[in-house]
Amino acid sequence: MSGHLPESGHYQLCVKVIEGRHLAWLNMDPVACVQVGAEKRHTRVCDNTDCPYFNEFFVFDFRTSLTEVLERTITLSVSTLALSFVMVFVDGMSRTDHQFFHKWAALEDPANPTAGSRGFLRVDLNVSASGRAPPPQQITPEDDDIEGQLLSGGSGSGRERARYEARTSTCRGSRSPEWNERLVFYDLLPPMWQRVRLQVRHEDAVLATAHLDLATVSSPGHDGFLPTFGPAYVYLYGGDAAYRGRLLVSLRTVPAAEVTTGGTAVEPLPALDEEELWRLEEHSLFAVLLGADCIPRGLAGKAVVLQFAMGDQAGGGLASIATQAPLESVVTESGAMSIPLRAAPSRDGDAYCRLRLGTRKPCAAVRRRWPRFHTRMALSNALASLAASLESGLSELEKGKSRPTAGGDADQISTLINVGAKLREDATRLMKTTDIWAAAYTPLDIYRASKCKKLVEKLRNMAEVWQSGGPVLGFDVALSTGSLLLEELRDAIEDPQPALPDVVVRLVLATGGSVGYARLKARDLCYTEEPGLRGSMCGKVSTVILKVATNAKIKSVACLDSPLSGQDEWCAVTLLLWLGASRDAAACLRSLPPGCSPQTDGAHPLPATVTCSQQQTLLGLAHVYGGRFFPGDDESGLCDPFVRVTIAGGHTLQTEVQFGKLDPVWDQTLPFQDVVVCCSSGKFIKKHPSLIIVEVFDLDKSVRYFHG
Repeated sequence: MSGHLPESGHYQLCVKVIEGRHLAWLNMDPVACVQVGAEKRHTRVCDNTDCPYFNEFFVFDFRTSLTEVLERTITLSVSTLALSFVMVFVDGMSRTDHQFFHKWAALEDPANPTAGSRGFLRVDLNVSASGRAPPPQQITPEDDDIEGQLLSGGSGSGRERARYEARTSTCRGSRSPEWNERLVFYDLLPPMWQRVRLQVRHEDAVLATAHLDLATVSSPGHDGFLPTFGPAYVYLYGGDAAYRGRLLVSLRTVPAAEVTTGGTAVEPLPALDEEELWRLEEHSLFAVLLGADCIPRGLAGKAVVLQFAMGDQAGGGLASIATQAPLESVVTESGAMSIPLRAAPSRDGDAYCRLRLGTRKPCAAVRRRWPRFHTRMALSNALASLAASLESGLSELEKGKSRPTAGGDADQISTLINVGAKLREDATRLMKTTDIWAAAYTPLDIYRASKCKKLVEKLRNMAEVWQSGGPVLGFDVALSTGSLLLEELRDAIEDPQPALPDVVVRLVLATGGSVGYARLKARDLCYTEEPGLRGSMCGKVSTVILKVATNAKIKSVACLDSPLSGQDEWCAVTLLLWLGASRDAAACLRSLPPGCSPQTDGAHPLPATVTCSQQQTLLGLAHVYGGRFFPGDDESGLCDPFVRVTIAGGHTLQTEVQFGKLDPVWDQTLPFQDVVVCCSSGKFIKKHPSLIIVEVFDLDKSVRYFHG
């Protein structure tokens, strides 16, 4: 089974506070503070100076989309002076590498913003996927130039960013408004702004916000193109992945007859017939619930509802479902589907409870008519598969370089040849898939297909050089070239024009109230006849980890009747998901694990339940050695850590508490004796192992703080 994080994102925001200059007071004792959301990190205190040198590094972990990480507000402050610099990371960003290197943040007094800068902090900011090192940078003499290296986009930067705003007319009393208006912005290219923000408002209240990144809808250079988008749907979501609706938007850039900057205009447009833009086709979302673990003990014995939604009604609860509802699926045509269940403790003493389903696994389906944009999703999946293949090849090359063998250079060249042959085969097969290159719904589809095709050709040419043994390039140069190309592939994966709305999985109480949710990309579930173009989760047993809902008020005995402090995820739901055209619905049944048989009633091609008659009970062993932690939150600065391990389909065990340790050593084996797997094939179990969840907590009096 594969673990899937919400929106497939595990990112780190790294902040390095280097030094301060020209602080307001002489001979002070400054301490710098970095705040991202509700999390704070402090440097040590520097005594008797107005030019402190900190050189301290802080890491903030997030499991969400890159867009949401870049939307975080960062506050840099000097506590003793109440001076601060506040910015949204993406507002000051004009680079594609998501980092600022040796920039100066201008501090100001929030109580007197007109007084100007009261000092400067030199910082490094970087956002990257977990485990990836930031791009290397070189220190230059210009870095000491405060005016030339000011960090832009913040409240203390002293610089006004370009900002133009235009509004449509107001449609009153309508849930399906039609504006048919064009908003015109007159500016020079390239513009000083990097994004177009779309907001839907009701009077002064913001209902939903979406952004168009100009870097993804345009391309510089001789073979590039000006910003263009759509016509395409932009799907809007609110807090807790609540679906807010969709906008039909088109964007294009044309030369103006006269040079005018800074102006805006609103012009009427003829009505657009959506049915003539693209062909609609009925789609089916099929889900099989195989199990659920890590449910808070506060839900033990209560009826919960597992919802699946795609588009409309994604944020609506199903409060009308009775708590005594039978274990069966509820299928609707409205775009939302739910399964009523009861949560029960997995065993006495467990920190969590789980859903007991037995051999009959409930199924459910959502059927809706959507535009057929499978080629968009197939192209993204093909690039993601190619990027994964290249990343795997680079990992093999790195291992060969770090672990010299008796063969020396000959073994490294042999590895390079094998990796090149595999990459060339994958790139050649993708180039021959004509469907994903020929389909075009908008001008941006044509530009994107051409750009991606050149990228695949570039990869194939590089693979041919590797396959020949790299006589011209050295081994290190091959690694460097491959790493740069891997970043280009990753940047090209996501299509800026959404094909279908995201799939939202939500756990709610039958009496009302959301407990947790996860938002999955439709392309990860998309089915195509070509296996290499399918989504990474399509027809596969996957474990979806739900995030804690904002208003969830569930208490857990695992935390001594106190809410989990700092924990933003709980509940691991094991599912088999499939999304595709309804005419291909029979294909999803072929992806069921061995030993599972569908129970159809003849009225619908998709079953209401799946019977797993050949379940296996396995033994699992987890050995926890030790760890290292940052100083704790108590007065001593030490931690009282313990580790909790959960195996999907099994239960939860935890180590002993190591009191007063920052480098604890447990050296403890945790035996799992009842890991249930819904499959009869050992080969399938080996290929799709159960997900293992490892959590670390700090025991502090009556509260157990979640570390990660």
